[in-house]
Amino acid sequence: MKIIFIVYHQTNSTSCDQILKKVKKGKDVIEYCQQKFKGFSGFEKAGTRLKYLINAFISDNKEEGLLEVISEVVEMNEENGLK
Repeated sequence: MKIIFIVYHQTNSTSCDQILKKVKKGKDVIEYCQQKFKGFSGFEKAGTRLKYLINAFISDNKEEGLLEVISEVVEMNEENGLK
């Protein structure tokens, strides 16, 4: 069973500061993450963050793609290790 939450006019922000502070090669991880997220419509840069405005239903394909990028970033963080 899949539970779907529909919330419009909300913002989801990703903060890169903590990755830069805590992960070795954090800058590489951030650049990779930002490059990947820019491939999805709706993301815009907000300082050191990426901001995603949720103003419409997110398709299953887009959701899966976003989760895949997040999983890749988690793997990169684990591979690089903490400072």
